[in-house]
Amino acid sequence: MSASPRVSVIIPCYNAEAFIRETIQSVLEQTFTDFELIVLNDGSKDRSEALIRAFPDPRVSLVNKRNTGVADTRNQGIGIAKGEFVAFLDADDLYGPENLAAKVTFLDQNPDFGLVHSEVYDLHTSGERHTRGLTGCQGSVLHPLLEFKTMVNSPSSVLVRKDLLSEVGGFDTRLSTSADRDLWIRLAAKTKFGYLPDPLVTYRIHPGQMHHNIDAMESDLKEIYSKLRGKDYFASRSHYHQCRAHVERVIGASYFWHTRQYHKCAKHLILSGVHGTLRFLY
Repeated sequence: MSASPRVSVIIPCYNAEAFIRETIQSVLEQTFTDFELIVLNDGSKDRSEALIRAFPDPRVSLVNKRNTGVADTRNQGIGIAKGEFVAFLDADDLYGPENLAAKVTFLDQNPDFGLVHSEVYDLHTSGERHTRGLTGCQGSVLHPLLEFKTMVNSPSSVLVRKDLLSEVGGFDTRLSTSADRDLWIRLAAKTKFGYLPDPLVTYRIHPGQMHHNIDAMESDLKEIYSKLRGKDYFASRSHYHQCRAHVERVIGASYFWHTRQYHKCAKHLILSGVHGTLRFLY
C-alpha cells in the first residue's frame, strides 16, 4: 500500500460477525488496488474483532473504539483516511470486483463531479436478488433529493472526494437512520453527482437494519428539514412546503407499509395536505 492511497474504504462494524469476513474479502478482491481499508470496530460484543484481525493484508487496518453509532464512526474513519477519495461500505454489504475501478475512473474523467454512486443489487435472506432502477439520480440533484424524487441507493454505493466531505462537515451525529440522506443533500448543494447504471454493490436486506425504525426516520427527517430551512437549500418558501409535503407522505407511507400504525400514517398524510396547501400561499 502506498503512503497516500487514492481511495480510503471505511467500514463501520458493530456485531457483524455473520458478514464481516465476506465484506472485507470483497474489498480485497477489487481490480483497483491502490486503496486502504479502515475497519472501525464500534464496540462489538461478538467475534467481529478477531475476524478482522485474521486478515494479513497490510491494506487492512483495525480501529477499536467505544460504541458511538454509525454516523460518528464514519466521521472518525474520514478523519483517519489518507485517500483522495473516500468510499463507504456497510459491514453487511459487498463490493463487486469492478466497483472502485469504475468509480475512480468516473471521477478522474469528470473533475466537476464530486460524488459518484451506482446501481445496487438488493439481496434478500431468501437469496432473491434484484436491482432498484433509480431515475433522476445524477447531475444537479439537490432539489430532487429534497423533494424525495430521487435518492442515493446506499452509502455502500458511494465514492466521494475527501476534500468535499471536509468542506461540508461529514455526517451529522445527531441523526441515525437518515444521517446519510442529510449528507447527500449538503453535498448536492456543492457538487454534481454521477451515477453508474451497472450494479456494482450488493446490499443485504435483513431484519436488523436501521431503516426498519420508522420512528427514528421521522425524527431525523424533521431535524434535517428544520435545520436546512433557514439556509439556501430551498428555492423559496413555497418550495420548502412542497418538499415537506413529500416528506410527510413518505413517512406516512412508511408507517402504513412497515408498522401498520394507521393512526400515524393518517397524521402524516394530513400534514402532507397542510404543507401542500401552504405551498400555494407563498
